[in-house]
Amino acid sequence: MGPASGRRRAILAVSCVFLGNGAVVGAWAVRIAEVQRSHGLSEAGLGAALVCVGIGALLAMPPTGVLATRFGSAACIRALIVLVALAPAIAGASGSVPLLLLGLVALGAANGGLDVSMSTQAVAVERMLGRPMMSTLHALYSGGYLLSALVGGLVASAGVGVETHLAIVGAVAATTVLVTSRWLIFDRPEGVRTGFVRPSRKLLLLGLIAFGALFTEGSITDWGSVYVKHVLEGSAAVAGAALAAFGGGMAISRLTGDHLRSRFGAVALMAVGATLAGTALAVALALSSPVATIVALLLCGFGLGNCFPVALAAAGSVKSDGGVASSVASVATIGYTGYLMGPALIGLLTTALSLPGALCSLVVAMGVVLLLARQVGVAD
Repeated sequence: MGPASGRRRAILAVSCVFLGNGAVVGAWAVRIAEVQRSHGLSEAGLGAALVCVGIGALLAMPPTGVLATRFGSAACIRALIVLVALAPAIAGASGSVPLLLLGLVALGAANGGLDVSMSTQAVAVERMLGRPMMSTLHALYSGGYLLSALVGGLVASAGVGVETHLAIVGAVAATTVLVTSRWLIFDRPEGVRTGFVRPSRKLLLLGLIAFGALFTEGSITDWGSVYVKHVLEGSAAVAGAALAAFGGGMAISRLTGDHLRSRFGAVALMAVGATLAGTALAVALALSSPVATIVALLLCGFGLGNCFPVALAAAGSVKSDGGVASSVASVATIGYTGYLMGPALIGLLTTALSLPGALCSLVVAMGVVLLLARQVGVAD
């Protein structure tokens, strides 16, 4: 196998991981309402149950960094894709709320660990190619999620059971990843510590960028439609259009992000993206118009889309006693903490401020990302 063929196969293998992970999560997302009904959960009860997914992810990310350093990210991917494939089906088939909660913790842990492992592998692929790849791979994850969710809706309407649907999607995703995993890059480092390593100042600052980016993304995802419907008095169709515009902007951003990073550099991409996202949000909140909000969320998504992938790529270049996987795990863990905290913090702020006032915190978050943009440059 020649060098060019090896590169193509490595790209195919890591792409299958991102696509497969997105497909499993998308299939699960579209069946959550049925799982809620089958377990007799209220909306508040479902919200509390879904927190278990985030808890599992946060608990799994740091140790996954250690394991990926010791055994290589490819080995972790092979193990975790099986768990990711099984966990949704187990959660869906659980006959009681306690078993459902355990299944959701397992789902979060498997997905969080796989996020760290596949992002670490993406760093290895970028180094092999000598060019950016991280944003495109995250776009593939989003594509797998959206396609699986669309197909899942059709499957659900055809009367296919939750357990059967999730088991089939999981089996296809896991089989595809396992078959192509032989082409993943063997990236177990030599001469690094394999225990927990305290993140350096550089990694903490990159983590703060990731926190700001995912804090904003999670808050818009959970509160965007509420803002359009309750504050702007828009219809459900307008609220849906606003979120679709945000998702479309994110997708376009990530599909073009690697090209832009190659041409203009990571610092410029981060700085311009944060400025665009923050400015768009500020204008939308100031104008209080449904049309302006739709346009603003499109621009916000385009600016925001590359912030997290670029932060992860930068983490992979930071010299650390714990190796690349440990660095990626540190930044990812801090970032996902922001994703989980964002919606809750917005809700808390609304008790003292109006919803538009609470959403101004997203503009502040983008300002922090802008101030820290230079941290994604050449590592110390």
